[in-house]
Amino acid sequence: MFQSIGPSPPDYPNQLNSIVEGPDSVLLEWNIPVLTYDLETYVVRYGTNKSNLNLLSNVLKGFHAKLTDLKKNTTYYYVVEATNSVGTTTSNIISFTMPPGT
Repeated sequence: MFQSIGPSPPDYPNQLNSIVEGPDSVLLEWNIPVLTYDLETYVVRYGTNKSNLNLLSNVLKGFHAKLTDLKKNTTYYYVVEATNSVGTTTSNIISFTMPPGT
């Protein structure tokens, strides 16, 4: 007997990358290995304390987000959450450090 496989939550965001774009901004990029059957939205949470990450945006579509007004010589942490109608998955916590000022 064949079992029908129904909809599933999105795959975990992976291949997270942070690119310093200026003295106080970073571009975050990520990938989803397999897009599920329905629309996915993404939430980015970030901050200087990985136990207390702030919400960047409720709904992001696409695979990137920009953080601005970041402090020089400071380490930041972030996660990306992927959501569809079936559930939510969360990436690993990733860190990056802003370069010191000139």
